[in-house]
Amino acid sequence: MALRIIQGKPAKDTDTRVGRLPTPVKILIILLIVLVLALSVLLIATLARGSEPGGGDTPAESATPTATATAVDVEDFQSRLSAWQAANSDPVVEEVAPGLNRCSSRTEAANTATYTTPTGNTYGTGFDRDIQGAVAASAEALRYMTSKDWVLPDLTMMEYYFLDGDNRLTTEELVERRKEMGVDDRGRVLDSNGLVIDDSELRYAGYPKYGIYRLGVISQTTAGPGTVAIDWILPYVRWKFGVEESPTAYTSLMSMVMIWRDGDWHVKTWYRTGTFEPDGSPYVNPPFEITSIYATTLGGPWCVPADGTDAAIPGYWATRP
Repeated sequence: MALRIIQGKPAKDTDTRVGRLPTPVKILIILLIVLVLALSVLLIATLARGSEPGGGDTPAESATPTATATAVDVEDFQSRLSAWQAANSDPVVEEVAPGLNRCSSRTEAANTATYTTPTGNTYGTGFDRDIQGAVAASAEALRYMTSKDWVLPDLTMMEYYFLDGDNRLTTEELVERRKEMGVDDRGRVLDSNGLVIDDSELRYAGYPKYGIYRLGVISQTTAGPGTVAIDWILPYVRWKFGVEESPTAYTSLMSMVMIWRDGDWHVKTWYRTGTFEPDGSPYVNPPFEITSIYATTLGGPWCVPADGTDAAIPGYWATRP
């Protein structure tokens, strides 16, 4: 029988092309199919194992460090929180009179440096960045402001405590203040003719240690307080010793805002709210029972410094009744 030809090729070739592939090609195709199937099985097994809790190498390795890091972060946060709370608080130690507590801040706190003026007065610098440091720094600045050093030519502490020039006395103001106080540029007492009076001494000083303070607005940061508003009621005296029989006693209300800058506390702003004497008393520092009247009248809470006292101020016989 003769073959039937379609387009010049045997009819049976249209149904048997694969079967006529060379043997090496057939083997290669089979191997490729087997490889694809094997890879599919491996992929399915890997995915199934990875979906189980703790399954797979990568999830297991990443799960443990994550849990450990979370525990460390919580502990670190609690430690930082405790430190922050301590830095931004002033705990009460005891009640010393109705409406008046003794708190934990001191007027003489730890500091890293001191400076002694030509008059022999020493002032501290370099306080901690916490409420206690701010209170101690404000007390030091007040001691300086209520001393004769405040009006003398040595401006070292004025420039340190008061970074803003607007809070300092100008040269003209210094000269005028010295005239008002009756002293020369070395702090010596002068007579009416401008001559130094022998064996006389100007005692001009404020005493935060014998006063009380009140904390106001505090700006808080993660590193510690940024600014702290502090009001002080403190006694101070002016006495031309050797010329006057007794000192002139005052009780002054001072308001300050301390700012943390350049690694220490400085005075940002200050003003004298008032000067008065308790119940007409001529004494410099009244007992806490009388001082508490200020605390009740002006609103509180007011604190006695941790190292504060209402005892007689050394060197002044008229400081207590």
